[in-house]
Amino acid sequence: MPPALAAVCAKAMSHDPAGRYPSAQELSAEVARYLDGHPVAAYPDNIFRKAERLYERHRVAVLLVATYLLMRVLLALWKR
Repeated sequence: MPPALAAVCAKAMSHDPAGRYPSAQELSAEVARYLDGHPVAAYPDNIFRKAERLYERHRVAVLLVATYLLMRVLLALWKR
């Protein structure tokens, strides 16, 4: 199970009522955010996961920018 989904489940099943989601709508919104690939409040993301999500959503644009930068570096090295 992915860690973000496990954190959502753990928060939903917390023994402490204050640690649970206040309503079913908020739990539903959290699961919808997870399914859409957005960050969830129950699991804080690190920089690597944010970059991975960005790549997943904008794969073509990221690859185009990376290819452009690689070409610029290769041209700069070739001209020397």
